[in-house]
Amino acid sequence: MFSLSWTLGDVIAPLSGGAAIDRFGEGALWTACAAVGVLAAAGYWTLMRSLPEAGGSAAPARAAAAGR
Repeated sequence: MFSLSWTLGDVIAPLSGGAAIDRFGEGALWTACAAVGVLAAAGYWTLMRSLPEAGGSAAPARAAAAGR
């Protein structure tokens, strides 16, 4: 199943990208790619922000940030 998803992506991505360029132009495709990249970066940042630091527990760091 995993290799099938990569194979489908290899087939669908160029076809859908070409169709998007033909219909909407290069600028729209690059804008959509930038929007997806920004959303992915925001999601990654949100996820990483909630993880504890590598040195230990996040509880002391949160308490210090809250002024306790």
